[in-house]
Amino acid sequence: MAEETASRRPRKKGLHGWKAFLVVFVSGTAAAFIVMGVIVGVLRLFVSTITGGEEETPPNAGGGAVSDETGEPVADLEPGELDLCVKSVPTISGLSVERTDTDDDFVDTAQDGDGGRRTVSDNCQWLLNPDFNSIERWDFSFSYNAIIDGEGGDSPDDVASGDLREQRSGLEEGLEEVEVAEPADYSDESYHVYGSPGPGETAYRALVRTRGAVYEIQLTAKNNGEELVPRKAFEHEVDKIVSRLDIDLGLWIPEY
Repeated sequence: MAEETASRRPRKKGLHGWKAFLVVFVSGTAAAFIVMGVIVGVLRLFVSTITGGEEETPPNAGGGAVSDETGEPVADLEPGELDLCVKSVPTISGLSVERTDTDDDFVDTAQDGDGGRRTVSDNCQWLLNPDFNSIERWDFSFSYNAIIDGEGGDSPDDVASGDLREQRSGLEEGLEEVEVAEPADYSDESYHVYGSPGPGETAYRALVRTRGAVYEIQLTAKNNGEELVPRKAFEHEVDKIVSRLDIDLGLWIPEY
């Protein structure tokens, strides 16, 4: 009789042993994460309120001197500082290049002690690995001339604009076929040429002015077949260069 009564007695409900421990552990851990998330959210809201809701973004100038890191042009450019072939071109995001020249063409008239208007110039040669599916790396030539101060008559911008007009006719030199030769949309002022220097090759050249600096980009590629390498493939690489140099020249060239 006692055994029958015991068999009819209901079993205790709930979790016991390791199952109960697991539930308590998981619940406690989840609660801790929730509390931490709330604390972090409150702190972010507090910081955002104090700073006006803006996060600081460090200037992207490739290692150059930035005036108090405010994004404003430097007050004074140190001699030798505007070395785009060393500081800018090899550090451009997404641009894969290997330098092939001897790095001996850099000129800063401030280093030479020459009087008159200060200029900085250089010419460098590279091999470029394009994003375009190419059978070989492209030849990449880059040269520039920057007017650093506003001494002596016309503004640096006006002088550079005149230099661009004089140089643009030379972009077509050495091309057997010219598909495009017209103004472009790069930076403050620009001109570009697209065509073929000879059988099996395609060339793209851009002449660009940013403030008082004029620079030239020349890209030459082997054709994958009989067709020219698409112009868009060249423009894709040039866009990377121009976007970076807009920043660097905007910061490194002092206000006139």
